[in-house]
Amino acid sequence: ALSLLTQGITANIQGERTASETLLLDSLDMYRALCDRAGQVDVLLGLGANVIGHRDFIRARGYLEAALALCRELGHLAGIAQCLQGLGSLALRHGDLMLAEQWLNQSTAALRVITAQDISSSSELLGELAYWQGNYTEARARFQESLRLS
Repeated sequence: ALSLLTQGITANIQGERTASETLLLDSLDMYRALCDRAGQVDVLLGLGANVIGHRDFIRARGYLEAALALCRELGHLAGIAQCLQGLGSLALRHGDLMLAEQWLNQSTAALRVITAQDISSSSELLGELAYWQGNYTEARARFQESLRLS
């Protein structure tokens, strides 16, 4: 399934959109048979990119919405943000400014959560480092920052 996905993406990059779509659809079938939802997301995003190359924005939206639904089921925040950003971009190009704004704002909100979580984790580790170095004031400040962001 992964090999077909990689070949499909490569074919799309090379402008071979029909071959790309065939490979990606075969990959999607395999990931579905394996019940691998994360793999399905990757393929659906690839299919969305492929059909955008055909200027088929309706199918692209369908693929992105399907990927978004799977990302939400999985709780995959980065995937949710990526799908929403793609949907917002499509809506913007179609002149649906209200929908574009809605999706892009949701994407930005998801990215802010991801960034805050990453910074919180780093602050916690820096606090632990400061603790083991005997710098308790710095450790306390880092732990407080981590708590504030989490």
